[in-house]
Amino acid sequence: MNILGIDLHFGSQDAISYSFCLMSKDTVKVTQENVDVPTLIEFMSSSEVNVICVDNISEILKVEPLSEYLLQSDIEVRLLTGVHSNSQSVVDVARQNGISLRKKPDSLKTAIICAQLAAQGMAITLVRNNGKIGFEHQIQMRSTNQILTAEKLPGESTHREAHAQLDSSVYIKSIRQVVGYGKESIVYHAEGLQHPDLIVKIFRTYSSVARAQKSQIHQAKINHMPLFMAKNEIKYLRQLAQHHFPVPKPYFLDDNMVGMEVITLDGELAPTLAEFSRGNHQLDVVEDLVYTSLEMLQDMFSQPKLVHGDYSANNLLVGDSGLVIIDVAQTLQINTNTFTTTPDRIRMDDALDTLFRDLHGIITFFEKNFRIHLERDTIFEEFSSVVPRTFAGQVEFVLAGWSEKFRYS
Repeated sequence: MNILGIDLHFGSQDAISYSFCLMSKDTVKVTQENVDVPTLIEFMSSSEVNVICVDNISEILKVEPLSEYLLQSDIEVRLLTGVHSNSQSVVDVARQNGISLRKKPDSLKTAIICAQLAAQGMAITLVRNNGKIGFEHQIQMRSTNQILTAEKLPGESTHREAHAQLDSSVYIKSIRQVVGYGKESIVYHAEGLQHPDLIVKIFRTYSSVARAQKSQIHQAKINHMPLFMAKNEIKYLRQLAQHHFPVPKPYFLDDNMVGMEVITLDGELAPTLAEFSRGNHQLDVVEDLVYTSLEMLQDMFSQPKLVHGDYSANNLLVGDSGLVIIDVAQTLQINTNTFTTTPDRIRMDDALDTLFRDLHGIITFFEKNFRIHLERDTIFEEFSSVVPRTFAGQVEFVLAGWSEKFRYS
């Protein structure tokens, strides 16, 4: 296998050049500095390069001739580090993998490190999807004015820990790609031993959500929170499914990992409502999405007595059968017996505050993204009607506060 490590040697609007290192069978074959883009592309073609590794993805994706060549070729593209300030530097990655560096390496040395670590399997593999370069773990790549940009790069250690857990799971046969990455979890599309097609959600230990939930559950340790959140996820998926809400069918719970059904739209992974909104859609489609999303939120509160807590366009999928609710780990049961909060139940005034925050967010999303006007007062009155009368006096101040917010938003 021929592996090419590259690094930007010089870059400006007028001139761009690279340093590169070609390795074959763990041996350095060719190194060169200050090579322009046409020469680099010609070298890759003539040398039958199988893998290219770079330390910063923007160094190739912002160079249009190079990105177009890679999109059209069969060359596997790998990434060593990221594009954001919270990503590891090439020095950090090198040291973690046994390469001693006293200072930041120059361009040629960086290219050599990229080739060496790619040969050892220590770089992240990118994938091609619908004519775009993307990542196995969620760095979404999107085409904007023919320039591909990267978003949401998780740390290398997080990616490795998740992969190690998936590799050791008795439920997982192979990983296809990562479809989501957030502050609390990583979401993979995978092939299972019992389920050929499934989504796997792995909850992270040291996340802001875990710390926030721990503050409400004082007896829990921070390293126990991922398991607690995974149990919540599968618990509320099952509970919502029992009440006939559209949610992914839960398959299994394995420590801090939840397996569930894949939701599709026209044979592809279903987009979130936020992603779906970027297209052009007829008014009747938009109206159906509005009423369905509001009805589901209200029914969650009135039927199984649940508040979602993060009911947003990013946590609703648009599937073949309509909207599907996801990301229910932070969902809480409403305490309808007493006016108190327990580790697994939320008192009525706090529940209403959460409900109307979710409602306000989803209404604002539709108004801003679809340019439609919703009668907020009417919607507020309709949602207020589901409050049990026994709590009317105790939650009056919450309703009054949200009434003002809805009226003047």
